[in-house]
Amino acid sequence: MATDAALLRFSFSDSEVLCLACAGPTVTVHFSAAWVQRRLPGAAPLTGYVRGLQMQLQGVPEGAAVDAMGRLRDGRVLLASTGAGLTQLDIPGRWQEPLTLELDFAQGASLRWQATQLVCTLQQGWDFQESLAC
Repeated sequence: MATDAALLRFSFSDSEVLCLACAGPTVTVHFSAAWVQRRLPGAAPLTGYVRGLQMQLQGVPEGAAVDAMGRLRDGRVLLASTGAGLTQLDIPGRWQEPLTLELDFAQGASLRWQATQLVCTLQQGWDFQESLAC
């Protein structure tokens, strides 16, 4: 198992969405590979991927689109309270306020959901794989 999840910072760009699931007012985004930076005290940050990241949106209006998968070109969380557009998120994390999650896929699809809460968690058995890209 990898290190403490609190030291991970997720980036939307180049992450891979495995699937999307909708159950009533909840949409869950399952990632097959989530691009992260791992920060360890006293060491240089490492970049790579984690398997097992889930983003759960709650309070999504009924009928939300959930038909896309693949590599993300970009993405952000827009917070209603500040108007801030977050392109990186600490994992695990929770945002309890009106927000919009925007996902832009490499193949051209775009999805936007309004929600009242976003919860990002790592599932049991998650692991970190360092990127060896030069």
